[in-house]
Amino acid sequence: MKQPVLKSMLLGTLLATAGLVEAAEPGLYVGGGIGTASTNQSGYDNAGSYKLFVGAQAEGFGLELGYVDLGRFKQKGNSSNSYTVDGPQLNVIGELFISRGVYGYGSFGFYNWDLNDNLATNNDSGTSGTLGLGIKVLMGKNLAVRGGWDRYQNISDSNVDMLSLNGMYQF
Repeated sequence: MKQPVLKSMLLGTLLATAGLVEAAEPGLYVGGGIGTASTNQSGYDNAGSYKLFVGAQAEGFGLELGYVDLGRFKQKGNSSNSYTVDGPQLNVIGELFISRGVYGYGSFGFYNWDLNDNLATNNDSGTSGTLGLGIKVLMGKNLAVRGGWDRYQNISDSNVDMLSLNGMYQF
């Protein structure tokens, strides 16, 4: 396993264990959000992205299953060359109480991605490590808003960062 993936998993584990201090109410939740994704591959524009997820949390820890569409990355100056990245992900989430109704969170997991080049010259797929950080704000008994940053590592030899704003409903 490559060093960046191991470092990400270690960071996520440390953040997840910090969630034992104090956490939001345990239970099941669903959510989704929109955002923007950027790649460290030079010459490509940012892409509009979205995610949908379901999860369960208890005592500061959560397990979340989702679908993430990182969007269509278009080559700058060449509108006919682009590629899309999407797929399911599984994350472990750790929350840390900050103040009344506000929680920090960290996550790590795996993303099973498909990369499709519109020219069909570089289609690829694989499983990569993910990590994320963010803030969750409770908006009542069952609603929350979550904003965060996620890194999807080594997608066809590139990292992709996603900034997103998400809504959540807890049962």
